[in-house]
Amino acid sequence: MDILHSLFTASPLLAVFITLTLGYLVGKITIGRFVLGGVAGTLLMGIVVGQVGVEIDTSIRNIFFALFIYAVGFQGGPRFFNALNLRTLNILISAVVMTLTGLICVLIAAWLFNLDRGTAARLAAGGLTQSSIIGTAGDAISQLTGISEQSKAIMQINVAVGYAVTYIFGSLGPILMVTWFFPMVMHWDLRAEAIKLANQTAPDQAELEPGQFNAIERVVTRAYYVSNQSQSINRCVSEINEELNDAAIEVIKREGIA
Repeated sequence: MDILHSLFTASPLLAVFITLTLGYLVGKITIGRFVLGGVAGTLLMGIVVGQVGVEIDTSIRNIFFALFIYAVGFQGGPRFFNALNLRTLNILISAVVMTLTGLICVLIAAWLFNLDRGTAARLAAGGLTQSSIIGTAGDAISQLTGISEQSKAIMQINVAVGYAVTYIFGSLGPILMVTWFFPMVMHWDLRAEAIKLANQTAPDQAELEPGQFNAIERVVTRAYYVSNQSQSINRCVSEINEELNDAAIEVIKREGIA
């Protein structure tokens, strides 16, 4: 442990890249149908590597956070204005309701359990799986007045460490609630409800049972120009069709006449 502490103290970036590598490998581990993923795996490995006592410079954290925000904006930016229409109104309302509900839950939890600002922020970041809260909460904590620098540092650490812990439930919790808890409490059959909804939205496309298949396949029609060098010249249609496995010649046009 002392050797790792000395190594990471001399080169803090080494700890960052080791965390990323191990996190990616751990995120690939599959247990049944459950996979942690690269983000959750990296967060877990960050907690493990952090036990060595490595100190990462603030500028490095800001650079990586800025890269994260840039990547998110680069991915979603071009689609943002195209998505602004009446169809996305329900999505926008759902986002506002979810944000307000999450904020109220965090405030109630902070009041009930007497959580400090850093721990409350980590609860919001991990529970809502919003990494951007880490950076904004850290900046807000650094600008607090009437609090010692040591207390600010502890709260900022609580934000990052707590996010790594609560992120897993923030990702897995909604899945368990929707697929197991709510159906159990409300006595819902998710498969039956899904088939019912599919029949309502697309009545001509019935849900197939295991082992069933649709005998009617999609037909694709293509037209080809046959040159004088083609192997189909001076051959009858039935002869050519016998050589074709998934296609058939239906119509032949000569000088515009079928």
